Amino acid sequence: MSERNQREQWLQDLQKRQKNVVFQATLADECRLWRNIGMRTPTSLTWVGLAVIALFVFGFGAVILVMIGRLTWVVALVTLLVFGPTFGLIVWATLRNLRKRESPRPDR
Repeated sequence: MSERNQREQWLQDLQKRQKNVVFQATLADECRLWRNIGMRTPTSLTWVGLAVIALFVFGFGAVILVMIGRLTWVVALVTLLVFGPTFGLIVWATLRNLRKRESPRPDR
């Protein structure tokens, strides 16, 4: 596809998205966002961004617990043991559903 056709297609897509004021159109955009998140292989920059977000979330939780005055290594370990697998299950389920969606469906 030529560069001009790609640009025109991009501009048309952009104009369509700007008109999304009804629920169905905004829902379609939301679905497109979540589908596109799992389509590409994660780069090192993606992993660094996820690590920064995780550091922020767990760091914020630790600061709150320190402010309360009850932070022990047990609480920090329990936090990691609860939220780590939870996020892992979310990633696993998302990837599994994306694989199911991409695989050809048998005839009914």
